[in-house]
Amino acid sequence: VFDAFAAPIRQVADVEVCHMVAGGFDDLSTRHRDMAACRIFLSGRLLDLPSVRAMRTCAVMEAGIEGAPMVLE
Repeated sequence: VFDAFAAPIRQVADVEVCHMVAGGFDDLSTRHRDMAACRIFLSGRLLDLPSVRAMRTCAVMEAGIEGAPMVLE
């Protein structure tokens, strides 16, 4: 199922990150110029994929930390 989702989502320029997450959902990070563009992406592209049954969204208002180095102990 993930391959059926991942193959077409790789072709979408708005998608920055796609994670297969343990649990009942997968995770996408997308970037849009404004909320109207986000709405077009969600309703016009994402929901059209055959493997998408439902979605939950949240909008990031401000980045607290991005690109922090991973610390391995």
